[in-house]
Amino acid sequence: MKSYFAWWFKYRIYHRFPRFWYPSWWKNTPWYAIRQFFYFIIHKYPLWAQWGIPSYLTDIFLKATDWLEEGSHGYPGMLAMLDDGIADDEPYDEARDDPREKLAVAKWKEIIHKIRFAHFYMAFIQEDEFFWMIDDVKDREYARRWALKKYKYVKEFLTEEFFNTMYDDESLKYETKMDMIDVPGKDYGQIKFHTIYKPTGEDLEERVSSDVTHPQWRIAKELKPQFDEGMELWKRWYQALWD
Repeated sequence: MKSYFAWWFKYRIYHRFPRFWYPSWWKNTPWYAIRQFFYFIIHKYPLWAQWGIPSYLTDIFLKATDWLEEGSHGYPGMLAMLDDGIADDEPYDEARDDPREKLAVAKWKEIIHKIRFAHFYMAFIQEDEFFWMIDDVKDREYARRWALKKYKYVKEFLTEEFFNTMYDDESLKYETKMDMIDVPGKDYGQIKFHTIYKPTGEDLEERVSSDVTHPQWRIAKELKPQFDEGMELWKRWYQALWD
């Protein structure tokens, strides 16, 4: 049975080896690494952030708000979040046993959770962060184990249910292949997708529905309303995200 170390070596080390055989890697990478180092020293943010601003800012936001959902000591005094729509402008007091205050605190934490989920959606669902490292059920288990260590700041979303739904057992039976077919008389090729059924190795010739082979695409559509809700809350309560 494949061990966690074997999985880690395959996806975190071995898959990176092919780049070493390209002359362009040896020509460009050392210079780029030096440039990145000094750029970070001078500007205090990585060079790649210029080409991936949403990814960079989303990652910072999730890290910065990791503690806020559970560790927040209060809520916006002007929030008017209670079910009756009446704002509670009294100063927050942990010692005060006030049902309205407890309700407001719970509501505020719920809002923070929804805002954080919207950013998690962008970084981990929309971008499908783990698909390339999961080929079977065991890979899925190891990927989650690795993710919980690397992305501790979103651990509440990296549940077993999340991985089992995004990369369900049925989808892991298929592998989509891409072939380049020469077009007679043309200097370009045509891409053809086809699907391999991994348990038997059979080439199914045609491409199986993405609802089967890539459930994460369907799930992204299903969760889009929650993303939209979280982003609307983010716009409304952005300036209140402090403690």
